[in-house]
Amino acid sequence: MWFAVMDMQHEKQSFLTEPQLYSIGLSHECFSTLVFFQNVFNAIVNGLLLMVIVFFGIDGTIVDANGWNSSFWQSGTLVYACVVIVVNFKMIHKTNTHTWGSTILISLSILLYFVQFFFENFFAYFPSVYRLFPVMMSNPKTYLIMFLVSWFNYL
Repeated sequence: MWFAVMDMQHEKQSFLTEPQLYSIGLSHECFSTLVFFQNVFNAIVNGLLLMVIVFFGIDGTIVDANGWNSSFWQSGTLVYACVVIVVNFKMIHKTNTHTWGSTILISLSILLYFVQFFFENFFAYFPSVYRLFPVMMSNPKTYLIMFLVSWFNYL
């Protein structure tokens, strides 16, 4: 929402006097049926790639103190974390103007997901992620997977 409201690449008055600034919209360069379906296909491929890397990267390797295989919840939580990271990096990549405020908001968006996950970790009220944070974040594969997913989304 921040970028839609605060992206001020050009002054508002210049759009009235220089119509060539919005000519890409009139010629359908950024939005057309073809561009829409290319973006949908790209999103499907990126989503499948993300799931394959995460689920095959850590599936079956995590066993908790009770002997349960908790990789299902760890994989799901890691998929969501990767989505948060990838979406924020895509926003950085796709937008042309950044201020200190936008950089802080993007960084906080990623950080707050991990802070929220950390605090949920302490409450048995959330049984699926109860005591999952130290297990997940102590696994070196977690960091490798987050890096690979972020990197593969830019190929």
